Amino acid sequence: VSGVAAIPAAVQGACPIMKIQVLVVVVAAALARAAAGADLAVPSAYPTIQAAVNAAVDGDRVVLAPGTYNESVSIDNKSISITSSGGPAVTRIDRGGGSGTVFSLGNDASKQVTIEKLTITRWFVYSLMVHSDGPSVNLRNVRCFQGGAALYLRNGADATVEDSGVVLVGGWDNGDSWGPIRGWEPGTQVVVRRSSFQGSRSVYGSIARVATEGSILVEDCSFVTCYSRFRGGCLYGEGNAPVTMRRTPVSDCRSNQEEGGGVIFTHSGAVEIADCTATNVYAVRIGAFVFSETGPVSMLRTVVQDSFTAAESWYD
Repeated sequence: VSGVAAIPAAVQGACPIMKIQVLVVVVAAALARAAAGADLAVPSAYPTIQAAVNAAVDGDRVVLAPGTYNESVSIDNKSISITSSGGPAVTRIDRGGGSGTVFSLGNDASKQVTIEKLTITRWFVYSLMVHSDGPSVNLRNVRCFQGGAALYLRNGADATVEDSGVVLVGGWDNGDSWGPIRGWEPGTQVVVRRSSFQGSRSVYGSIARVATEGSILVEDCSFVTCYSRFRGGCLYGEGNAPVTMRRTPVSDCRSNQEEGGGVIFTHSGAVEIADCTATNVYAVRIGAFVFSETGPVSMLRTVVQDSFTAAESWYD
């Protein structure tokens, strides 16, 4: 193991068993240090985020100093973290409306990328904040606002979003627009905890949409003024994908066209709702709050008020 210290002189003449025991301890310590990874500082040690990512190996952290950055970054099949030393209030990636994905990940589904303690803003409406072709994505304490789709997940990529805020993200003006979280292939698992979404937009599911065999779990979040153009105002489970929502207040959310699900829509996937409130949620024709075509729906300790369906579609 590179960097393993020499066996102390005091045990050089010891019995073989003692030598082996000491060597095991030293090797274990070296492996623990390697597993912890290194911090690669931007811009003090590396001039750009991309330069630090290129130098990183599995387990490393790319640490941004306070400031504003404008980069489109490729992470080629590495399990690393992109974080900041000062937090999202003083550290931002601002694309200034420029095209190009902010973070493009590789195609190795065994890898995992964590993005945390950043503000990411103004990526082009037809661009993506994160495009993963395999690695799972963790978003923690990230502020995302005023941009196109946030997490675009393919080829087995899963996503966990925690302690984050999403404002004015997504679009619905053509069939190629997606909202904050989109799991494209079957099997994508999406978990969202302690996060807020305001003013997000999408064609289907303005907060999260997954394909069949996937799932959506939402806990301790809030949804405000989130709209979809078609079914599933906030959450959309295709095929047999289940949707679970717990301890999450929802207000002024809706689906605008087609049948149903002002907040949640599934085809045959089970819907479980517990300890939630819904106020002023709307849908066209059916299911102001939730609509599942053939799946079971469980709703416990949940209050829905001032909500209705309409016979006609609308836009604004």
